[in-house]
Amino acid sequence: MDCPHGVDIPGNFHLYNYARLYGLTEWARSQYQAMEEQKRAAACTECGECEPKCPNNPPVVAQLKEVVQALA
Repeated sequence: MDCPHGVDIPGNFHLYNYARLYGLTEWARSQYQAMEEQKRAAACTECGECEPKCPNNPPVVAQLKEVVQALA
C-alpha cells in the first residue's frame, strides 16, 4: 500500500478480483462504494510512484483504471 495519496491498492485489486474471477460484481461494487473515498481506485492521481515499489512490476495505474470501470 505504497500510495502517497492513500489509495488502498491491494484492497481495490482484491475487490476487482472478486468481481472478475468469481462473478461477485454487485457485492464488489457495494464494497467499493463503502470504501472511504480517498482509498478508492478513482482517487488515483496517476503519479506512478507505486509502480516501482511493487516487486512484480504490474501496470498499477492502468489496472486501477480497470477497477474504476468495473466497480465505480
